[in-house]
Amino acid sequence: MPGLTLDQLTAFQNSTRAKVRRNTFATTVALNDYAFLGEFLWRNPNTKPAGGTKYEERVRLRANTGATRGVDLYETTSAQKAPPPVVASVNYVFYENKGIVFDLREESLNSGEEAIIRHMDAERDANYEDIANKLENDLATTPLSSTDTKHLMGLPTWLRPSMNTSGTFVADLTGGFNGTTIRYLNGSTATVSSTLAGIDASTTNAERWRNWCATRPSGDLTLPTCQTIRRGMEATKFKALPMLKGEQKTTDAVVFMSQTDHEVYKTLVESGPDDRNGDVFPFKDFTLGQARIVRAPQLDNDAIRPLYFVRLGMFSLIKVPGFWMKEGKAREKPDAHNTLYIPIDIGGQLFTNNPRAAGGVVHASF
Repeated sequence: MPGLTLDQLTAFQNSTRAKVRRNTFATTVALNDYAFLGEFLWRNPNTKPAGGTKYEERVRLRANTGATRGVDLYETTSAQKAPPPVVASVNYVFYENKGIVFDLREESLNSGEEAIIRHMDAERDANYEDIANKLENDLATTPLSSTDTKHLMGLPTWLRPSMNTSGTFVADLTGGFNGTTIRYLNGSTATVSSTLAGIDASTTNAERWRNWCATRPSGDLTLPTCQTIRRGMEATKFKALPMLKGEQKTTDAVVFMSQTDHEVYKTLVESGPDDRNGDVFPFKDFTLGQARIVRAPQLDNDAIRPLYFVRLGMFSLIKVPGFWMKEGKAREKPDAHNTLYIPIDIGGQLFTNNPRAAGGVVHASF
């Protein structure tokens, strides 16, 4: 049966219109999962509001070695004072967004029964995605240099890779507490630093300020690499929290890995001798060493292919009071009295007072 002719269709459209859904709009995002934001910010309750010019904690890194000794009766001994704690100090990092810009006349043009959606809401949504993209990137990377004051101290800042103090990669398939030097984002060996939060981890007195690290062969994730991760977990006393019967697997212990490594890891697990119960892919929730695996799209393009095992409870998000996701009042732009912008401020820092126990990293060469 023939359909409508073009003339008939045009005439029909002149008497009706498409169904328009009002007061809502669909939204898309750059990443399918904001893994680092989700674990460190949205799900991690270990946040600390803090004022002052910076954030500090005192950390004891040394025993009072030699203060305990055997003695004979009536033997005279001297007292020995313990070494003082050191100061771990980090600066706050501030971000601002000035992307919500509008003309007051737009509000009039976008009002009444003719309005489909509020244009301002879509603009605000786009800017909060930009904030999420920036914070996700910064949590997954290091600052550009030791003097970069505009970048959070992301996870790779605290869990440093296997390299010497000159910035040269050191292969270490066994692993150990050798994470001493920060590899800054620009990749230049001239800007590496062994000083983390004001403490020089390259010194003997601060060796407990180092994190566990190991290297992996190039190519896909393999069982020996998984065994290396488990070795690191055991060395750091890393473990998932015990679960009661019926309790969901939402633990403090997580392993961040790229989506590529996660796909390979699932293949390794599913190739085992488990009873599949009629399902070729029977597993829904994957763990490694009882730690929950978190797929991190932000790691997909990381050249050193890191695998981070992290105890989330040992990391704190330090928030500057009054400047964490603070949306300010609309402000006029100079020489344009009808044009306004709404600023959004973010101020804080990622911090742990024990990198040695907070986790570790297994990575490829660089």
